Amino acid sequence: MGHNRREVKMLELLLLIAGLVIAFIYFSRPLNETEIYNLAIKRRKNAINEYYDFDVKEYYVAPEVRKKIKPTGLFYSLSPPISLESFPSIAAALLKYKKHEWVILGFEKDEYVEELWINKGHDAMSANLELDLSTLVETIVEKHYTSVLFLHNHPNPDPNRYSTRDPSEADLIFANQLKDLIVPQGVNFLAFVCERGRHHEFLRSISRCFMPLENFLKEIQQETRESTRWKNFELRMELLIDKH
Repeated sequence: MGHNRREVKMLELLLLIAGLVIAFIYFSRPLNETEIYNLAIKRRKNAINEYYDFDVKEYYVAPEVRKKIKPTGLFYSLSPPISLESFPSIAAALLKYKKHEWVILGFEKDEYVEELWINKGHDAMSANLELDLSTLVETIVEKHYTSVLFLHNHPNPDPNRYSTRDPSEADLIFANQLKDLIVPQGVNFLAFVCERGRHHEFLRSISRCFMPLENFLKEIQQETRESTRWKNFELRMELLIDKH
């Protein structure tokens, strides 16, 4: 009986090894054109997500800083600039405790926000932008910005009872209008609602000019031309398995 069990276990081990070899051979085939294209899309998406990997911690901004903000609307040059990673949290902290809706536009280049536009809304229910749209376009084109980040706050009179973190229908309409104006200029657009010092992204539109898909296609095509079976296997695993 013991001898038979050892033979069975040996057979099972051999079958397992054979299965792994067959699987490796199957998955070590070179990628076809469709698979290369899909992997390029995935790499670009991951690279964009890494670029816009925002800090979600709550920040503190001194009350005297918040009091200096001009309600009528003004550009602010930042020296030093604010890192892209921390900017939404800093903007949300700046808007914390505001009883009216306020608007902040952050203008980003090379992973740093270099300039702001801030204005107060008409009331606690509307986030109107007082900046002339032609001036907005001129600013992003002349200064070669990569992104415009649009943030506005939702005052919450009773946070223990309900949340105001979701965009309203008016928020969605206006954010999409800004997106349609900004993205054709080759500039990325992201929109956030800020509630009680925290930011919540609700819209992201990325220009085709940013991290062009063609660059990722060329990179993967070069890898497949020079690849070994093991490299083919790695590329297939990258295509099949999500990092997050």
